[in-house]
Amino acid sequence: MGVVEFAIERVRIAEESGRLDEARQVLMEALVAAPGEAVLLEKLGDIAYRLGDGDEALRFAGAAIAAAPHRGDPHLTAALVYCAWGLHEDALRHARHGAALDPYDISGTLTLAKVIAEGPVTKALRGEARAALEHAVGLAPANAAAHARAAEIYWRLDEPKRARGHVEAGLAIDPANQDLLRLRVLWEFHGGKVGNRTGVIDILRGLLGSRPGHGDGRRRWPPRER
Repeated sequence: MGVVEFAIERVRIAEESGRLDEARQVLMEALVAAPGEAVLLEKLGDIAYRLGDGDEALRFAGAAIAAAPHRGDPHLTAALVYCAWGLHEDALRHARHGAALDPYDISGTLTLAKVIAEGPVTKALRGEARAALEHAVGLAPANAAAHARAAEIYWRLDEPKRARGHVEAGLAIDPANQDLLRLRVLWEFHGGKVGNRTGVIDILRGLLGSRPGHGDGRRRWPPRER
């Protein structure tokens, strides 16, 4: 096993235990031995985003894009940072590019839909978000996590009926899925109506953030399925 592969495996173990600072340190040490390695840069950008350091996340994402322009993940990291900063045009540009680089990557299409839902939503953008969500679920129709993510984003788009459909579809696959159960509670709390958009989103974030690892990053997207 090479330096990069060994580091990525150590990072995976650290991530599973929620030790993101340790994961970052492992990656930085590996980068000394393998400078300019796109996989390490890409992962450092992702970890920095999850640690709340947008500047560092963009720096590493940019370096990863320069090192390997064909990889989509660094664009998704940049999209999430710009989205968090309210720079929606930049976020959309990177999200679209990242999703286009690998149309079979569920996280890419879900990230695109999320970025759209977080900004001003025009009729055209709503259609784009719907298409991205249905494409993502179509890649993994039996994946309850994919339905959960689609449902969450439909809530953000003020489309409760579509959200409800994905909640029920997901629970039929995995009746114990915690995200889907929380979304069902949200639906029932509001009587099936969205009401105040900001309030609903705040409640949704609180519900989905009630367990470790449930941040707003794409780590919550389901694994890639082809």
